[in-house]
Amino acid sequence: MPVDDRATPPAPDVAATPVDDGTTPPSPDAAAAPIDDGTTPPTPPTLHLVSAGVSLPTVTLGAAAILADADVVLYDDLASHALPLVRAGATLLPVGKRGGGPSTPQADTSALAAACAKARTVRPPPDATAGYAPTASAAGVRRAVVVRLKSGDAGVYGRAAEEVGAVVAAGVAVAVHPGVCSVTAAAAAAGLPLTVRGVSDAFVVASGHAPGALDYGVLASVDTVVLLMATRCLPTICGRLVGEGGRAGGTPIAVIRDGGGDGRWEGVSLTPHGGGD
Repeated sequence: MPVDDRATPPAPDVAATPVDDGTTPPSPDAAAAPIDDGTTPPTPPTLHLVSAGVSLPTVTLGAAAILADADVVLYDDLASHALPLVRAGATLLPVGKRGGGPSTPQADTSALAAACAKARTVRPPPDATAGYAPTASAAGVRRAVVVRLKSGDAGVYGRAAEEVGAVVAAGVAVAVHPGVCSVTAAAAAAGLPLTVRGVSDAFVVASGHAPGALDYGVLASVDTVVLLMATRCLPTICGRLVGEGGRAGGTPIAVIRDGGGDGRWEGVSLTPHGGGD
């Protein structure tokens, strides 16, 4: 009979069971699952800066998906074509500006957008669509989906920098969703390409609000000049392009109206518009 000299390991059925002295970490399956008691804060506040193009057909798929999930939409007048895409039951807040008409001060718009973005909603989020997936806690509590809706592309004369800076300073993140810019959309709708090989190799975009701030020498040196919001000051701008910039008086120009619609335009030349104010 073999003698146990303590060098032989004990049989498995007599192996010592480890004693839990409180220092042994629990196994993964024994770890306590976090309990959502409804007090878990939702995701950080975010404002969706959505550019809606110039017409309903030019609204991007991403913009349409966000509008379909929106709780609050602060919209400009020129972006109202996209309102049919907004979720039924969402709050619509007009904050647009019109020359000579009622306008919402910029500071008020930014403050309202930030306040709305910090609000909560208990509406369960939908499944992700078109690359847009809102997040929520297990209890379904989340931040309200707040959209600042602008026409064209907000990065082109849309005061995007002002609004983004103001809401970020208020502690709200901004998700920017670009859109189809009126610069290219209006010209395309009118059948007027901005560049033509051998004729126009470059184009420049300028605002027509302040004729005195424009460099007419630079503008006149570019093949194609695109002026936005220039109806009121068009005679002055044309006259200075000829007189100061040296552009030929017979240079053809196109005045496009309703660029987001049927692209109606009138073909004239610089000279008839160059008589001054």
